[in-house]
Amino acid sequence: MTNQQLNAHMRKLADLVQANRILEARALGVRLADVSPNNTQVLSTLGAIHGRLGEFKEAESCYRVLVALEAKSFQHHNYLGLSLVMQARLKEALTPFERVLQPIYQSSVGRWKHYESYLGELIDALS
Repeated sequence: MTNQQLNAHMRKLADLVQANRILEARALGVRLADVSPNNTQVLSTLGAIHGRLGEFKEAESCYRVLVALEAKSFQHHNYLGLSLVMQARLKEALTPFERVLQPIYQSSVGRWKHYESYLGELIDALS
């Protein structure tokens, strides 16, 4: 499938969701995930559709792939945790929720200070 075809299908998927035609959206989302299994936009939309339908195991599967593809995305971890909560797997849900609360770039905190002399006007403007 070309990018142009995928984009057209993604627009159709968004239109189906917006029109609340969720079962049709799920069918299209599953087909798109089959042909583009690592497409984060497809997986995110499909995970949300499964969640709306109460299909939390299926939503969990989407979010697990998303977490593997984009480990720094707090949103994917949050939705994974939520899908686990909805399955009453509370202890297991703690891990993705804890991940959301961890600073991602802790090693970068304070590095701006090396450039403080160059940032005078910006710092003054923000003060």
